[in-house]
Amino acid sequence: NEALQKHFNTNIFEMEMTIYTAEDIIIPDLSYKDNEDILDLVMKKPKGLIPLLDEEGQVPRGSWEGFLRKFTTHHVKSPRLKYRQGLQTFTIVHYAGDVTYDPSLFIIKNKDTLSADLSEAMRLSTVLLIKELFEEPVAPPSSGGRVSSVSAKQTVGTNFRVQLDHLIANLNTTSPKYIRCVKPNAEKKPHLFDSALTN
Repeated sequence: NEALQKHFNTNIFEMEMTIYTAEDIIIPDLSYKDNEDILDLVMKKPKGLIPLLDEEGQVPRGSWEGFLRKFTTHHVKSPRLKYRQGLQTFTIVHYAGDVTYDPSLFIIKNKDTLSADLSEAMRLSTVLLIKELFEEPVAPPSSGGRVSSVSAKQTVGTNFRVQLDHLIANLNTTSPKYIRCVKPNAEKKPHLFDSALTN
């Protein structure tokens, strides 16, 4: 959701302002919250949530407590992270609101991968949908042809990150159009317009 929000922000705010500037249109005072810092908090190597989770899952005697300690220590100054010493949860301030996470099963769930044999069997399926779901990811155009080693042993978090990179790369090749919905009144009744909501 954060990556899709970033895509929306880029297309609606940044690109629109570029067009206004090019056409000498006065840009009204406009402020919006860029969520790049949240994406970095979750995805950026080497200390984002997913990279740290992958790392903790690979070290001998890695634990969710170790992950929690490293993640919260590294991001202690981030305004997007809320954590009190001694708690077993942390909160990320997402664009849509605060979400509290319990990391106690993060490492176990991150290792929840299919065996190589099962993945290969699914890729050889005669059912097109099954085959497509288990295709080996190809590097997205924005990566310069590089992709992290994609294999059946890849963690859930890394696999998710690769799939998200593909999705955003695909979206970036499009010319998106957004439908802006207007809520004309709080009562949800027809033919009733609240000027404060519709102006």
